[in-house]
Amino acid sequence: MYKKPTYEELEQRVKELEEEISELKRVKQENRDSQHLLQEVIDNIEGEIFIKDTNGKYLFVNNAYEKDYGIDKNEVVGKDDFFVFPPELAKQLQENDKRIMESKIAEMIEERGVLRGKHLIYDTNKVPLIDENGDVYGICGIGFDITKKKRIEEEREKLIEELQKTLDEIKTLRGILPLCSFCKKVRDDKGYWEQVDVYIHKHSQADISHSICPECAKEHYPDLDIYE
Repeated sequence: MYKKPTYEELEQRVKELEEEISELKRVKQENRDSQHLLQEVIDNIEGEIFIKDTNGKYLFVNNAYEKDYGIDKNEVVGKDDFFVFPPELAKQLQENDKRIMESKIAEMIEERGVLRGKHLIYDTNKVPLIDENGDVYGICGIGFDITKKKRIEEEREKLIEELQKTLDEIKTLRGILPLCSFCKKVRDDKGYWEQVDVYIHKHSQADISHSICPECAKEHYPDLDIYE
């Protein structure tokens, strides 16, 4: 038989409900605070953060994305890469996203393209979003503009290559040269003896110009007074 609750029991139940409501409000406020803090952190990260669904539609982009690509982040939501980028680059991005979602493996990808006449290079870390059942429901990424850094590296590599090429073209005389005490010929690394001027010309960039020193001039041409 149903027993009608007493006034004290009703009062206790009301008190419990009020405490539950108060706890729910507290939890909701904590969640809002956490979401606000997370939003602040994400929006102040220099890298471009984005989240897309499995169809390539944007669910979220941060302030850096909006600033770097010059587009309202609220307009991007619900759109795909073809709304932001030229067709060739958009296709490349979508192919990368599809591969990562199918493999369920995160990747760091260097992505290049032209946007508003500028050649851009980005290092983008893309991570598949997987639910508790192991199903992929989207992709998250953070990209960093490395255009300037990459240009410097490419210029450095080009300079190193040019310097190496120049060094390869320069022939230098190194080590000890076997020199005949009488005829003054030089023995090369193959065992052949050559005149000093011939050897120097082969193994350096120097051009030989024959002349005569003062001692030899006095000995061989005493009447000419060449150095007088």
